Amino acid sequence: GAIILTVTGTTTVNGTIRANGGGYTGLGAASGGSVYLTTGYIAGNEDIQAIGGNNLSYSQGGGGGGRIAVILSGAGADFSNYTGTMNAFGGTSLGANEEGAAGTVYMQSQPQGSTNGTLIIDNNNRDPYDTAAGGDITTEVHNSITETDVGAVIIQNDGELEISGTAVVFTVTGTWDNCT
Repeated sequence: GAIILTVTGTTTVNGTIRANGGGYTGLGAASGGSVYLTTGYIAGNEDIQAIGGNNLSYSQGGGGGGRIAVILSGAGADFSNYTGTMNAFGGTSLGANEEGAAGTVYMQSQPQGSTNGTLIIDNNNRDPYDTAAGGDITTEVHNSITETDVGAVIIQNDGELEISGTAVVFTVTGTWDNCT
Protein backbone atom coordinates (compact mmCIF):
# COMPACT_ATOMS: atom_id res chain seq x y z
CA GLY A 1 0.00 0.00 0.00
CA ALA A 2 0.90 3.62 -0.29
CA ILE A 3 0.44 6.65 1.93
CA ILE A 4 0.68 9.99 0.13
CA LEU A 5 0.36 13.14 2.22
CA THR A 6 0.67 16.74 1.09
CA VAL A 7 0.61 19.24 3.97
CA THR A 8 1.15 22.98 3.50
CA GLY A 9 1.93 23.69 7.16
CA THR A 10 3.59 21.51 9.80
CA THR A 11 3.17 17.74 10.02
CA THR A 12 3.43 16.62 13.64
CA VAL A 13 4.05 12.88 13.86
CA ASN A 14 2.70 11.88 17.28
CA GLY A 15 1.55 8.45 16.15
CA THR A 16 3.28 5.97 13.85
CA ILE A 17 2.78 6.37 10.09
CA ARG A 18 2.96 2.78 8.88
CA ALA A 19 2.99 1.13 5.41
CA ASN A 20 4.49 -2.19 6.51
CA GLY A 21 4.29 -5.46 4.61
CA GLY A 22 2.24 -8.28 6.07
CA GLY A 23 3.73 -11.39 7.64
CA TYR A 24 3.06 -14.78 6.10
CA THR A 25 3.46 -18.47 6.73
CA GLY A 26 4.25 -20.67 3.73
CA LEU A 27 5.26 -18.20 1.00
CA GLY A 28 7.49 -15.17 1.12
CA ALA A 29 6.30 -12.23 3.21
CA ALA A 30 5.05 -8.99 1.65
CA SER A 31 7.35 -6.07 0.99
CA GLY A 32 6.95 -2.76 2.74
CA GLY A 33 4.81 -0.15 1.01
CA SER A 34 5.44 3.52 0.33
CA VAL A 35 5.17 6.68 2.40
CA TYR A 36 5.47 9.92 0.44
CA LEU A 37 5.17 13.04 2.58
CA THR A 38 5.52 16.56 1.24
CA THR A 39 5.15 19.10 4.03
CA GLY A 40 6.23 22.59 4.95
CA TYR A 41 7.78 21.46 8.25
CA ILE A 42 7.96 18.28 10.32
CA ALA A 43 7.86 17.78 14.09
CA GLY A 44 7.03 15.01 16.54
CA ASN A 45 8.64 11.95 18.05
CA GLU A 46 6.96 8.90 16.51
CA ASP A 47 8.11 6.72 13.62
CA ILE A 48 7.49 6.59 9.89
CA GLN A 49 7.71 2.99 8.64
CA ALA A 50 7.72 0.98 5.41
CA ILE A 51 9.15 -2.26 6.85
CA GLY A 52 9.05 -5.61 5.03
CA GLY A 53 6.82 -8.31 6.50
CA ASN A 54 8.21 -11.10 8.68
CA ASN A 55 8.02 -14.66 7.40
CA LEU A 56 6.81 -17.23 9.88
CA SER A 57 8.00 -20.19 7.79
CA TYR A 58 11.39 -21.89 7.71
CA SER A 59 11.41 -22.15 3.92
CA GLN A 60 10.86 -18.58 2.69
CA GLY A 61 12.31 -15.12 3.16
CA GLY A 62 11.19 -11.90 4.76
CA GLY A 63 9.72 -9.12 2.64
CA GLY A 64 11.90 -6.35 1.29
CA GLY A 65 11.76 -2.89 2.81
CA GLY A 66 9.58 -0.26 1.17
CA ARG A 67 10.18 3.36 0.30
CA ILE A 68 9.90 6.51 2.40
CA ALA A 69 10.36 10.02 1.02
CA VAL A 70 9.92 13.12 3.16
CA ILE A 71 10.28 16.44 1.34
CA LEU A 72 10.24 19.67 3.39
CA SER A 73 9.18 22.79 1.49
CA GLY A 74 8.91 25.50 4.18
CA ALA A 75 11.41 28.36 4.23
CA GLY A 76 14.53 27.13 6.07
CA ALA A 77 12.78 23.86 7.02
CA ASP A 78 14.95 21.05 8.41
CA PHE A 79 14.46 17.87 10.43
CA SER A 80 15.63 19.26 13.81
CA ASN A 81 12.12 19.25 15.34
CA TYR A 82 11.49 15.63 14.34
CA THR A 83 12.97 13.10 16.79
CA GLY A 84 11.26 9.93 15.54
CA THR A 85 12.89 7.44 13.20
CA MET A 86 12.24 6.54 9.57
CA ASN A 87 12.56 2.80 8.94
CA ALA A 88 12.38 0.89 5.66
CA PHE A 89 14.33 -2.27 6.48
CA GLY A 90 13.59 -5.79 5.32
CA GLY A 91 11.50 -8.28 7.25
CA THR A 92 12.85 -11.26 9.18
CA SER A 93 12.53 -14.96 8.46
CA LEU A 94 12.61 -18.00 10.68
CA GLY A 95 14.89 -19.53 8.03
CA ALA A 96 18.56 -18.73 8.56
CA ASN A 97 19.91 -15.85 6.43
CA GLU A 98 16.73 -15.15 4.50
CA GLU A 99 15.91 -11.64 5.67
CA GLY A 100 14.50 -9.14 3.16
CA ALA A 101 16.66 -6.44 1.63
CA ALA A 102 16.57 -2.84 2.83
CA GLY A 103 14.23 -0.33 1.29
CA THR A 104 15.10 3.36 0.98
CA VAL A 105 14.56 6.51 3.02
CA TYR A 106 14.93 9.84 1.24
CA MET A 107 15.00 13.02 3.35
CA GLN A 108 15.11 16.42 1.68
CA SER A 109 15.07 19.73 3.54
CA GLN A 110 14.16 23.02 1.91
CA PRO A 111 17.75 24.40 2.04
CA GLN A 112 19.02 21.23 0.29
CA GLY A 113 16.71 21.81 -2.64
CA SER A 114 15.50 19.37 -5.25
CA THR A 115 17.78 16.36 -5.92
CA ASN A 116 20.14 17.20 -3.04
CA GLY A 117 18.50 15.25 -0.22
CA THR A 118 19.93 12.30 1.67
CA LEU A 119 19.29 8.70 0.57
CA ILE A 120 19.56 6.15 3.40
CA ILE A 121 19.78 2.37 2.93
CA ASP A 122 19.62 0.75 6.37
CA ASN A 123 18.68 -2.89 6.99
CA ASN A 124 18.65 -2.82 10.81
CA ASN A 125 21.50 -5.38 10.94
CA ARG A 126 19.43 -7.96 9.06
CA ASP A 127 21.59 -9.94 6.64
CA PRO A 128 19.74 -10.12 3.29
CA TYR A 129 21.28 -13.37 2.05
CA ASP A 130 19.40 -15.76 -0.24
CA THR A 131 20.49 -19.31 0.58
CA ALA A 132 18.87 -20.76 -2.59
CA ALA A 133 20.63 -18.30 -4.90
CA GLY A 134 23.83 -18.31 -2.85
CA GLY A 135 24.22 -14.54 -2.70
CA ASP A 136 23.19 -11.30 -1.12
CA ILE A 137 19.92 -9.59 -1.92
CA THR A 138 20.47 -5.92 -2.58
CA THR A 139 18.60 -2.64 -2.82
CA GLU A 140 18.73 -1.89 -6.52
CA VAL A 141 18.93 1.30 -8.55
CA HIS A 142 18.11 0.11 -12.06
CA ASN A 143 18.30 1.96 -15.36
CA SER A 144 14.48 2.07 -15.47
CA ILE A 145 14.47 4.43 -12.44
CA THR A 146 14.44 8.15 -13.12
CA GLU A 147 15.51 10.98 -10.83
CA THR A 148 18.71 9.35 -9.60
CA ASP A 149 20.39 12.52 -8.33
CA VAL A 150 20.91 12.82 -4.57
CA GLY A 151 23.00 14.97 -2.28
CA ALA A 152 24.31 12.22 0.02
CA VAL A 153 24.11 8.44 0.34
CA ILE A 154 24.31 6.60 3.66
CA ILE A 155 24.51 2.80 3.62
CA GLN A 156 24.48 1.18 7.05
CA ASN A 157 23.48 -1.81 9.21
CA ASP A 158 23.73 -4.51 6.51
CA GLY A 159 22.17 -2.35 3.82
CA GLU A 160 23.54 -3.08 0.34
CA LEU A 161 23.16 -0.96 -2.79
CA GLU A 162 23.41 -2.31 -6.33
CA ILE A 163 23.44 -0.11 -9.40
CA SER A 164 22.48 -2.26 -12.38
CA GLY A 165 21.46 -2.11 -16.01
CA THR A 166 23.05 -0.31 -18.90
CA ALA A 167 23.73 3.41 -19.04
CA VAL A 168 22.79 4.00 -15.39
CA VAL A 169 23.59 7.48 -14.13
CA PHE A 170 23.49 7.80 -10.34
CA THR A 171 24.75 11.22 -9.27
CA VAL A 172 25.83 11.95 -5.69
CA THR A 173 26.75 15.60 -5.19
CA GLY A 174 27.67 15.28 -1.50
CA THR A 175 29.06 12.51 0.70
CA TRP A 176 28.92 8.77 0.17
CA ASP A 177 29.10 6.91 3.49
CA ASN A 178 29.27 3.12 3.66
CA CYS A 179 28.88 2.35 7.35
CA THR A 180 27.88 -1.31 6.99
